[in-house]
Amino acid sequence: MRQKHTLTQGQAINVSAGQNGRYLIMREATDTVTLRSDNLRPVEIERGDTVDVSDYDTLTITNHHDSTLSLEFQITDIPVITRAQKIGANNLIGIDRIEEPVKVSEILEPVTVGGVIDTRIKDPVSLRAIGSGVLTFESNTLTIDGDDNRRSLVLQAADTNTENVVIQGVLRLRSGGDTTINTRDSITLSGAQGDVIYVGELV
Repeated sequence: MRQKHTLTQGQAINVSAGQNGRYLIMREATDTVTLRSDNLRPVEIERGDTVDVSDYDTLTITNHHDSTLSLEFQITDIPVITRAQKIGANNLIGIDRIEEPVKVSEILEPVTVGGVIDTRIKDPVSLRAIGSGVLTFESNTLTIDGDDNRRSLVLQAADTNTENVVIQGVLRLRSGGDTTINTRDSITLSGAQGDVIYVGELV
């Protein structure tokens, strides 16, 4: 059975150990305590600790702090993993799976942020039109000049185009289609006279 005690400064209690079970499980404790026996050097234990006490008849649990503490322990024949033992070093908690959605309703203590990562984009990207942003095929070809300050070209064929716009003789852009090309160089477009393409650039 579980035993609950409140110990004042320096107070100690004796516990019958080996004859009642093999393990001492510290279920709850508001602070650490000292565990000792005739043939056991004093050891400091805390909430969540499980100690093999099968070799000891009587144990002494002492409050070695200046303030009063409360504790709850149990002598058993089998080791039991307590909730405190499921929390790893540095209070890191390993979660295997979450059965139901988790909702945080209250934070009992302030949360300290150890470090902040700057997620701002150091070089913002802007989209702007080239010229008026609208080019019409006066003949079957159009040329868009190169620009060393450009990062990418953004092209969109008008929905009303009668034919595909062919970029650099390779890439075909259907009516209403769009594409982004990472280039600073000039490019040549082919298409039907009167068709329209919208042109912008990322800088």
